[in-house]
Amino acid sequence: MRNILLFLAFTSFFPSCDKKCELDQSGKQLDFYFLQEYKTKVQSYEILPESVVLSNNKAITYDEIYSYDKKSHCFEISPKAIKRLNQEPFLHSKAFAVVIDGEIIYTGYFWAAFSSAICDWTNIDYLDYGNNQLCVKLGYPTDSYGSLAADQRNNEMILDLLDCDGKLKD
Repeated sequence: MRNILLFLAFTSFFPSCDKKCELDQSGKQLDFYFLQEYKTKVQSYEILPESVVLSNNKAITYDEIYSYDKKSHCFEISPKAIKRLNQEPFLHSKAFAVVIDGEIIYTGYFWAAFSSAICDWTNIDYLDYGNNQLCVKLGYPTDSYGSLAADQRNNEMILDLLDCDGKLKD
């Protein structure tokens, strides 16, 4: 009898953890916004956070994000979102922000692999849509041009939200 009571007490703890996750993250969304205005550091693509003004135009909505792989830093997105990005005029070097409920988590650029320019800031090669994935890199042409100190791709708020909604891959 004592073992049964211990088992029930122990297992009742886990649903309360799930409830906390649901309450903390309930209704939150992660969206990609285009930037209306921003400034960069001198001789750099690094976007100064205090200068950012978000556009009303979302690049990718939360419903269009199917999953995120925290090891590869790749978002799997819907074919509808891919199609809309393909129709966006002048997408190369267009700035974006990853936003959770109005809070900017990080900024970057849509950057085509055919570019000869080096980008020292977070970017997504929008022409590399393998399996409807957008992979976020720290720089172009390699993933190491950007500042590791500024790397927010696995920001705790992002991981918590996506994990609670079942969209996080390990």
